[in-house]
Amino acid sequence: MQHRFSQKDVAAALKVTFQQLQKYERGLNQVSPTKLLKLSEMFRVPVGYFFEQKQNRNSKRAPPDFTGENFDRYTITLLEAFEKVKNPHLRKAIAALARSIAQSKAI
Repeated sequence: MQHRFSQKDVAAALKVTFQQLQKYERGLNQVSPTKLLKLSEMFRVPVGYFFEQKQNRNSKRAPPDFTGENFDRYTITLLEAFEKVKNPHLRKAIAALARSIAQSKAI
């Protein structure tokens, strides 16, 4: 609504059904990285925009900007591989591992 797109418009742009879009909005299904990138381009916002509400509100750091120009080849490779993992438990474990590595003091 904020960007003047109807749910039908967004669903068509993502090439999903209206019902599937509603499942994304309610958090019943996960949005693939490819579709997330499409949404960020459509709404002209960085991918991090979609994660702002889950971030700690006291944090002064801006969410990462994952717009198309900022993807390096490693990020693209990682996203493409991650998108192929369909098991939700494995996806959760991979995300937890990546988060743990990113927060590690060894970096």
